[in-house]
Amino acid sequence: MKYTPPFSIVIAAYNEEDYLEATLAAIRRQTIPDYELIVVDNASRDKTAEIAKHYGAKVIREIKQGYVYALNTGLKSATGDILVVTDADTILPPHCLAEIQRAFKPGVVALTGGLRYNTSSPIINNLVRHTYHAFIWLHFLIDKPHLTGSCMAIRREVFEKIGGLNTDLKVGADVGMGLAARKYGRVVYVPRIAATASHRRWKSNGLTSMRRYIQAYINVVWRNKPTDHSLTPVR
Repeated sequence: MKYTPPFSIVIAAYNEEDYLEATLAAIRRQTIPDYELIVVDNASRDKTAEIAKHYGAKVIREIKQGYVYALNTGLKSATGDILVVTDADTILPPHCLAEIQRAFKPGVVALTGGLRYNTSSPIINNLVRHTYHAFIWLHFLIDKPHLTGSCMAIRREVFEKIGGLNTDLKVGADVGMGLAARKYGRVVYVPRIAATASHRRWKSNGLTSMRRYIQAYINVVWRNKPTDHSLTPVR
């Protein structure tokens, strides 16, 4: 019988040679070492694939440009019972998989973790952490559970039941997956699993990115409408 790992960690990556090594090194420090690691090279032109292979990742190439396509390809190829997603510029704490395993009690089908930024300002970092926490907590309270790509997990059987990511959602497909998953069980928010994400998108194109995120959020969460725009490729 073919062995099924308890976890598959999936990362979509586009020209991530400056960030990916730190992300993969953090994954290698997990207290649970039994997982499948997949990096989807989204037609990168740098050393993304080489770095991923150096860290023992299974590298899959997706030539269609776009985060949602790359992530969907990676998730569909994963074999683990629980599919874990993070970004190529994000650091997971060493206890992440152990906490995910603990949180997946009977009836839980998906979860999302907390979020921190690594700016040089402690004030901004704390503001982001608390604002994000309040925003996510409120939506779970009103039965609008969010999954966020920096740190989220879903049972593979549920991912397959919902048909994978909705690729019509160029922005917000992770949120859409959380809303779809709740039909099959509980989606939970576990703030103690806090990923530390890069703030580079906001440094280079902050206002445009914020406007597009807000538009996508309204369409996905409140209007059930596909998002017809995308962000400048960063990952």
